[in-house]
Parts: sequence; C-alpha cells; structure tokens
Amino acid sequence: LEPGPGLAADLGRCIAALHELPVAVIESLGLPVYSADEYRRRRQSEVDEAARTGHVPPTLQARWESQLEDVSWWRFRPTVVHGDLSAERVLVADGEVAGILGWSQAMVADPADDLAWLLVAAPADAAESIVEAYQLRRTELTDPHLADRAMLAGELALARWLLFGVRSGDAAVVADAAGMLADLDAQTRPVEVDPEVEAG
Repeated sequence: LEPGPGLAADLGRCIAALHELPVAVIESLGLPVYSADEYRRRRQSEVDEAARTGHVPPTLQARWESQLEDVSWWRFRPTVVHGDLSAERVLVADGEVAGILGWSQAMVADPADDLAWLLVAAPADAAESIVEAYQLRRTELTDPHLADRAMLAGELALARWLLFGVRSGDAAVVADAAGMLADLDAQTRPVEVDPEVEAG
C-alpha cells in the first residue's frame, strides 16, 4: 500500500463515506447501537475477561486500562461502522476500492474500529494518507483521539483472539494469542533508564 492520492487515500474516503451513513439505517435493521460510553465499557469488559485468563502481561493490561479510563479518548460521535473491516473484505479494481464485503458485524459504534486494521498493518506514510483523506471526507469530525483508539482497537483484537481460544478450548489459539500479547508488551513497554547511566 503506497502513500499518496491512490489506493490509500481512496480507502480513507470510502471508510469516511461509510461513517457518514445515517445511524437510522442500522437502527431500522435492529443491529446494535452503542453510545460512546457504552462502547468504552464494552471494551473494558473485554480487557477484564482477557486479564482473568492470566495470559495478558500486567504492564500491557495496565496500559490498556489507563487508556480506557482516560475519558478524553472516548468523547466521539458514534457512527455506522462495518465492524469487521480487513484487507479480505475490501474489493479493489484498477487501484480503487470497488466494494466492501461482509456486513454481518455492522453496528453504530466507534469509527476508530474500522481504521484499526489499516493503522496497525499499513506502512506509516500510507496510514498518514489514509487518515488525511478520511478526515477531509468527514463532515463532522472533532475527534483528536481517533488514531489512538484505532491503535488500541488493533491491540485489543489480540485479546479477542485469546478469548476465542479460551472459549473454544483451542490450546493452539491460546498459545498463539499469548505469544502475540507478550511480543506486543515487549514492543510497547516503556524503556527503563538506569539513573546511574543517565547521570554518567
């Protein structure tokens, strides 16, 4: 995925157009509709349940809890979201988005969720193009923590993978998720500086 006005920007515009759909579309279909605080509490429940498995490193759990408790992060206007957006769901033709598949998880919730897979997987410069095009296409966007929540949503996907393994009794999935959570913890843990080295 290259940065600039091509596919990356088109992805941003398409996701923004999805998020501009009337909430009434989802309501009329009887699909889930969450307020910002309800959705934040839903995420907190996921973290609590994952932590009870004993496979979430304590420093990672503490960081997630801190982000979930920071109310400034969770002041957003819920929108229509796809709910399960990934590369496999996006049809591309001639360098443009031609369609989006798999709408069974659609709901009104946090728009950051639909950006999570892109911000986690795309190169940083392409992610910047996606977010810029997205923000230009949105008509009402005062959401300074959109990218922060998208990154958190990408991380919490690992917690959901862990919970899937636990619920289904699949030891291989549990081990895979636990390994990825340990890697994430190692990558995101603050670097401790030895005071003697810093002074010297």
